[in-house]
Formats: sequence, C-alpha cells, structure tokens
Amino acid sequence: MKDRWLLGLVIVNILLASIIIISFAVTIKPKETQVIVQHSAFSVTGLYRGHWYSLWTYGVLQLMITVGHIILSAKLAVVQRRDLALALLWLTIAISVILALFAYSIIVIASVV
Repeated sequence: MKDRWLLGLVIVNILLASIIIISFAVTIKPKETQVIVQHSAFSVTGLYRGHWYSLWTYGVLQLMITVGHIILSAKLAVVQRRDLALALLWLTIAISVILALFAYSIIVIASVV
C-alpha cells in the first residue's frame, strides 16, 4: 500500500481492536453461575443470563468488524475509491469505541452478579 493515510488508519484499527480484545480478556472472569450477557429494552426481563463465555462474543464481533472493514477498504482502494475507504476506516474506529462502551457496561454488570 503506497497510501500512508490508508495504511496509518489500518494500523490504528488493528491496534485499537487488539487493545479492546486484550482488555476484554483481562476483564472477563470465569464463573460457575450464570451471568448477565445481554440487555434489551424490548423485553419484559430486560437482562438476559447466560454462561460467562458468552461474553466473548463481543471480542469476536470486534474482530469480525475490524477484519471485514479493513478488507472492504482495501478493495475500495483498489477500485480508486480512496475517499470512501478512508471514511470506512474512520467509521470503524467509531464503531469500535461504541462496541467497547456497550460491552464494558455488560461485562461490569456480569462481574458484579
């Protein structure tokens, strides 16, 4: 890749995803009891319980978003859509931050219960 902006944003996305996934690994604690793994405002209960390893889906989601968006932005750059590729990588950073905020709120609740 000859484009420094594109390469820089790819590196930032990879570093951010790595930091988020590693911090999930440090924060998620194995438990024998079921923990809260999902929150929904559209149900009667609001909080859904599951096994502690269900919290790893947030890390998998982060990995899928990052890898998918990097591949898509590389394909966009190949077809001369550099501006759209850069916008997608900036959007990926925003999505990663939002995912981390939501996941941490659920993980903190799960660690208390």
